[in-house]
Amino acid sequence: MGKKAKVCLCAALKNYNVIFSPDREYTLSGSYRKILHLPQNMSWSVLQYTDPEIPLAQADEDKLLKFDPPVIAEDGKFMAIQISITLGTAAYATMALREITKMDTSSHVQSSLTQKAEDQLYRGGMEEGFNTFRE
Repeated sequence: MGKKAKVCLCAALKNYNVIFSPDREYTLSGSYRKILHLPQNMSWSVLQYTDPEIPLAQADEDKLLKFDPPVIAEDGKFMAIQISITLGTAAYATMALREITKMDTSSHVQSSLTQKAEDQLYRGGMEEGFNTFRE
């Protein structure tokens, strides 16, 4: 463990040795995480779609089950960006997307954005005005 980290822990805990006690109840296991990660193999593409319920990407499970990849409509009414990145250990895609988009990636914010989106009028391939999913 780094010298500065030990000093901070000693000041905060008054007894640094408690962290490395043989008694599991009082130990803090784990290791350092990198503060900065540099994504590798980053690429992106713009896709067009009309029905927001049709997947734009193939899930890993679908690939393993040898399902056909989704067919992307080239004449769709809406655009989406598909981002592909390789991240290192203990790095999370949601954090990377938060940095790229400069937006809140929490589930409640993303849900509200989805509900307000114009493409929701086309769910299930329904044309505007005939959508049974929306009041």
